[in-house]
Amino acid sequence: SQIAFHSPCTMRVAPLLKTYLDNIICNPPKLRSRKWISTSVPEDQWETSLALSSSSEYHVNNVCNPVRFHEALQHVPSNAITLELAPHCLLLAILKRSLSTDCIHLSLMKRDTHDHLAYFYTNLGNQNKSFSLYSQIHRHTYLCRYYRRSLF
Repeated sequence: SQIAFHSPCTMRVAPLLKTYLDNIICNPPKLRSRKWISTSVPEDQWETSLALSSSSEYHVNNVCNPVRFHEALQHVPSNAITLELAPHCLLLAILKRSLSTDCIHLSLMKRDTHDHLAYFYTNLGNQNKSFSLYSQIHRHTYLCRYYRRSLF
């Protein structure tokens, strides 16, 4: 079905997670832009109150429900920049196989790298050598997130 399910264990911590997120997410939460492609809410529900903002409810839903990564990737245009916030470039191979070859993929971390900031800047610099990244600021930037279950 190409839908990854999060562990059922996350449902037990959902109320506690919401409480903590309520304390750190600005009120009112930031509204979703047209570039924000949800991987936790089906496309036909993107205009519901749950999916319209970066609220604590949205993020709890994200952790406790299926990841609709394949569905979301269908909305990433060619010539996009993806920024992966995940441990050790977890989604990089999937992004490269699934998206247009003219997309740029940046990752923040890589397994066995001790200086993640240096890794990110090196990654950014290498991309900049291939393409004039800064001159193409008009390109769409998409954020790919992976939530580590071990944090909850």
